[in-house]
This record gives sequence, structure tokens and C-alpha cells, in this order.
Amino acid sequence: MSKIISNQGKAGSFIDFQIAVEQRTAINSDIQSLRPDWKGAKIKWYSPIKESDYKEFHDATFWNGRFKKTDPSFWEGLGDPISFQGFWPKGGPSWDGLAVLEKKDGHKTLLLFEAKSHKGELISYCSAKNPNAIKLICKRLNIAKEELGLNKEADLTKRYYQFANRLAYLHFLQSQKIDVALINILLANDPYWNFKDKTGVDDWKKAQLKMMQYFGIDDDFLLTHCIYERIIDLNAKEYADVLEEIKFRLKSL
Repeated sequence: MSKIISNQGKAGSFIDFQIAVEQRTAINSDIQSLRPDWKGAKIKWYSPIKESDYKEFHDATFWNGRFKKTDPSFWEGLGDPISFQGFWPKGGPSWDGLAVLEKKDGHKTLLLFEAKSHKGELISYCSAKNPNAIKLICKRLNIAKEELGLNKEADLTKRYYQFANRLAYLHFLQSQKIDVALINILLANDPYWNFKDKTGVDDWKKAQLKMMQYFGIDDDFLLTHCIYERIIDLNAKEYADVLEEIKFRLKSL
């Protein structure tokens, strides 16, 4: 267990996804294949990229659309959500990746990514301590639960809290007429996790199905609300270069 903790940020989904984005071709192709109207669209990545030291957007940087004042905002052509900053208390979602997809007609879609390299990463609980923060979080989650028609018995602050708060964000942005999609990147056969929590393609399918049942949602729900998942088998030939780079970096740990 100490090895896992000491290598946070150096192995697993963080580094796997970073490498996949750096190499672009395979992951861009996977994203474009999620919807027929995305085929041939341009994808501009804003994170995790080297130019911004692989930072992740969260809180003010997310609502501002930039890490530095001199940076162009990814919100350009999508909307102006700066006034939405009070939607969630400080310490909101830190997005594993963010990109903007632009179709041939110039229409833009904001792509929000969550990346996971083993099934254990699906489990999370709300850790907020401030009473006011907890109150606001519960308010937003309950609104999402009611308006999205989620399982009434599901406690959205427990077990799958991370997915729940991403759902709340997605629903809120869509209610503000922002074209946005949530894409879950599930990395199968990650060499770092093979010794602890090996997660193959079938393991991901079972784990995801269990989570969807918890929320009471199905494939039609996901499609309707622009939520997509892509299981990336790191042993697939399309990702051979990504896997090679992952193994190379693991040697230095």
C-alpha cells in the first residue's frame, strides 16, 4: 500500500491518461468514434498538456476557462459561465482532462474527462467538513437526483460520490444551454495496477454496470445526457506506444 500512496501522480490513471493525450492519435480517434457527428471533428486539448504543466482545471480556473490571465479561455464560443462560480463550494471537481471538440460547421462541444486505471477508483465519498459546504453540495446533488430521475434510494454523497458530483456539474451546465459531454476513460490492463487491483476490459464492464444500477440509469440515459465511456485496452495495438511509454516511466519509480 505504501508504494501506491508514494507514487500518486507518477503512476496509474494520471500518468496513463497524460501519455495518451500527449500521443493524441489513438485517443482522438476513440473520442471521434463516440458519435457519428463527431467523426472528423477537431479536438483541442487544454489539459492535461505540457504547456500548462499538466495542471487540472477546478474551481475558479474551470469557470474562468484558463490557468493564467494571458491564456485564451476554453469557454470561447461555448458560453460565459463566470457568474456560475457560486454553483459549488471551493474544492469542487478537479477534471482529469478537458478539451473542446469543433465540428466542420464550427459548432463547439466542451469535453470533460474522468480517467480511471482500476475499478477501485470508482469508489469515493464526500469529504467536505464545512457545514455550509455540505449544505450546498447536498442541495446540488438533490436537484440533480430529482431532475435527472435518479434512484431515490441512492445516497449521492457516498460510494460513488465522484460520479455523482460530475453528474451534477454536467446537468447544471446543460441546463444553462452549454453543449457539454462527460467522457469516462477507463484504462484496462494498466501494468502498475496489475499487482494490486488488476482491471481488464470485462472487469470494467461489470464495475460500470454495478455503478449505473446504483444510480438507476441505463444506456438510454447516458446517451440522452451526453455521457460516454471508453474502455481503452492498453494491450491493444492502437495503444502500443502508450503502453511502452507507461512501462518506461514505471522503471524510474
